[in-house]
Amino acid sequence: MPGTRLNPRSVFGLAGLFGLVFVLGTAAIGVATYHFTERELAHSVDLRIERERARLIAPANGIAPGAAQVARRIHEFADRRNISSVGYVLLDRNGTRLAGHLEVRGDGQDLHDVEFRQYGGDWGAARAVSTVLRDGGHLTIVGESESGEEMGKIVWRIGGTALVLATILGIGSAVLLSHLIRQRLAASLVTAQAIIAGDYSRRISVDRLGGLFAEHARTFNHMLDRIDALMTNLRQVSSDLAHDLRTPLTRLQGTLSEAGSEDLIDEAQRLALLRSAARETAGVLALFTAILRISEVEAGGRRAQVRRTRLDVLVEDVVDSYAPAFADAKRVLRTGCLHPVTLEADADLINQMLVNLLENVLLHTPAGSETSVLVEIAETGAVLIVRDDGPGIPDTDRKSVFGRFVRLERSRHTPGHGLGLSLVAAIAKFHDASVELEDGRPGLVVRVRFPLSDAWGKANGAEQAAEHSNLAM
Repeated sequence: MPGTRLNPRSVFGLAGLFGLVFVLGTAAIGVATYHFTERELAHSVDLRIERERARLIAPANGIAPGAAQVARRIHEFADRRNISSVGYVLLDRNGTRLAGHLEVRGDGQDLHDVEFRQYGGDWGAARAVSTVLRDGGHLTIVGESESGEEMGKIVWRIGGTALVLATILGIGSAVLLSHLIRQRLAASLVTAQAIIAGDYSRRISVDRLGGLFAEHARTFNHMLDRIDALMTNLRQVSSDLAHDLRTPLTRLQGTLSEAGSEDLIDEAQRLALLRSAARETAGVLALFTAILRISEVEAGGRRAQVRRTRLDVLVEDVVDSYAPAFADAKRVLRTGCLHPVTLEADADLINQMLVNLLENVLLHTPAGSETSVLVEIAETGAVLIVRDDGPGIPDTDRKSVFGRFVRLERSRHTPGHGLGLSLVAAIAKFHDASVELEDGRPGLVVRVRFPLSDAWGKANGAEQAAEHSNLAM
């Protein structure tokens, strides 16, 4: 395609293009300089001729001079000058020469190009203007323009020399630039090849002086760090997934083998085994459902479900529905202060987040524990708080518990797969929120901070104003 011919396909091609542009730019500057100099010199000659004519034919006492008076002025001005680049041809009405020693070829009233020479000399280029005097005399003033031409030749010679030097400099710069770029890119290439070979620890060295290549190296290294973290997480997830699936699948295999045994005669026992296998299968499906749910949230695939959601109303509904389960487990679940708050959020995901937090409380707190859920308003936005008085989480584990398949109970005898808080973190990130775990002294305090936006502030301000108005009535 014609549009791609100027796109360099190699580092040397890029550097060569730079050198070509540099040389062409220098040539363009030289040509422009020559034409500008030539024009200014010609203009300077014209101005000198016009000034000389104005002096020679200036009226005396309101009367234009004749040829004799102009001749006297020419001799007076000539006596006062040491050097002159202006010549004259003054003729009376009969054609008799009164002043000047030039021969001129070419005529015209306005400024025009002519050829001139001293008697017996060589012809040269000049600019001239002719004037008919009051008494019929004829005055021609000639300004030599060969000096301008000589200056133009000098400019051409200087320009030519500069162009040659610029070409040499452009080629040298192109080669040097090509070498520098190749050297910089070689480091990236070597690092990429090492990573392809399996060495994920390799990174590009960053220039301490900074600059574009240093920024490129930092960005590339950050990308590699992210890839390395994802690969590590993938290996960990694969290992944990295999570990979590091995036990239920082993039980499932044993249950199905026992249910299909020809020695088993009791149909009631066979039915019980099949039901047990169904429960094991449901557990495995729940595990995959949780993983897919986390992936869906992290991919941002539920943006279309974001709506204006009353956080306090949603919290109250979830707490009301879970209170009986807590009561059956001999625990207490209550709501604290629920400030009216409207969020731009996915209500299903917020519901899932709170359910996971409450399920975590049910799973890890002893009988008799009390849990309270609150919604507060801070300077930075809304805060969802879940506070319990259970054993809590050690400081050293509070960051790691948000990882997939992370379970503080190492034996994995407790129900669950270690994905509950991972989903909480993914849902929080989906809503640009943060999750904080704090020591409740005793127990654990979970704070989910939803950021404050202009729309959020206006909406909640209006709702609070309406609420105060209703209370005043």
